[in-house]
Amino acid sequence: MDNQSVLQNEKVTSLFKANLNYFDSSDDGRVGKAYEVTIRNLIQPKSRRIGVTRQFAWYGDMRKHNYNYEIKTGCCELVKLENDEIDLWKIFPKMDFIIYCPEVDENVNILQQGYVFTREDFIDMLISYAGKGKIIRTKTGTHGGIKITLQSFFSENRQKSSRKIRKYIDNCCECQPDIYSHFIELASYNNVVDYLEN
Repeated sequence: MDNQSVLQNEKVTSLFKANLNYFDSSDDGRVGKAYEVTIRNLIQPKSRRIGVTRQFAWYGDMRKHNYNYEIKTGCCELVKLENDEIDLWKIFPKMDFIIYCPEVDENVNILQQGYVFTREDFIDMLISYAGKGKIIRTKTGTHGGIKITLQSFFSENRQKSSRKIRKYIDNCCECQPDIYSHFIELASYNNVVDYLEN
């Protein structure tokens, strides 16, 4: 299987659609959840979990290095706030990489949508924003806890939200490899191909 075949592989599309159908159609976050689960399935093919409450994935490449990935989309939750202090350097403490997709497009191959940040680069994106408004916010969760999330930014479903924050995030993402390029770079291409062919 050549590189282009991986990008166009129907198994990736079928997996994403199956995960999309798993979530209720009334759930506004179903596309992002399906994306997160699909990427986790590709990184860790033996995973049979569908939920996204603990969506990080472990991955061992061919050189016997182990990596942990956190998969996030949109205006995602970054951390639950345990006190009044916001310390972004405490987010995702055990992760090596953050796979982040600002807005999932159902019609574009998902391997070309997410961007792979090192944990340090992702946090640096958050603390380096100097534009109008704030890139993070506190939010009360459904069970009463306080969490830190990315601020709402412009998207197809959020037309009135900040275009400046969206432009900043897009610019930061474009400086990172997409998922497909990242795994090629890690010399793990054969592992992904093995999954797609089986």
